Amino acid sequence: MIKYSSGNSTLHNTNAKAKILAFFTLTLAAAILPFEYAALLLPFALFLHAISKTPLERTAWKAVAALALFAFAVQIVFRSQNGVYYGILNAAYVSGVILLAGLLITTTKPGDLRDALMQLGLPKKHAFMLTIALEAIPLLQAKAEKVRMAQNARGSERKLMPMLVPLLHSLFERAKKLSISLEARGFSPEKL
Repeated sequence: MIKYSSGNSTLHNTNAKAKILAFFTLTLAAAILPFEYAALLLPFALFLHAISKTPLERTAWKAVAALALFAFAVQIVFRSQNGVYYGILNAAYVSGVILLAGLLITTTKPGDLRDALMQLGLPKKHAFMLTIALEAIPLLQAKAEKVRMAQNARGSERKLMPMLVPLLHSLFERAKKLSISLEARGFSPEKL
C-alpha cells in the first residue's frame, strides 16, 4: 500500500521540504535532459528504495508496470523511427518518476509533508486536501482488496462495475464522516 512506512534510514530522517524539492528538481531535470539521461531516473529510484529499506509491494509494481507499458506504447505509436528504443527509455523515465513519488510518500509523515508544502508556498487548503487524499489511498486499496475477495468468494467474475459501486460508496461515506468530524471540531476553509 502507498502510505508512510516508519523507518530510521537517511531518507526517513531527511527534511520533508528537502525531499520535495529534490523530487521536483530530479523530475524536471530528467524531463529537460535527453531521453537517454532521463532513463537513469529508474536505477536511481531503485537505489534510493534499497537504501531507504521501504517495501515495494506487488500492487505498486503493478501500477508502475501498467504506466510504463502505456508510456512504451505511446512512443511506439507516435514515433516513426526508433519507437521501441524511445519507448523503453520513456517507460524507464515514467517508472522512475512514479517510484520516486512513492518513495517521497512512504518516507515522509503526512503531517510533515503538509507542513513542508505550506512552507514551499502551497495554500493551506490545498496542502490539507492533498494530505487527506494521500491518506485515503491505503484505505481505498484495502477496501478494493476486501471487495475483490468477496467477489471471489461468491464466484463472480472480476468486473469493474460491481467493484466500483462499493468503492464509491465507501469513498462517499468516508467523505461524509470526515466532513462531520471537521465541522464538529470547528474546522472551516475560511479559517485557513
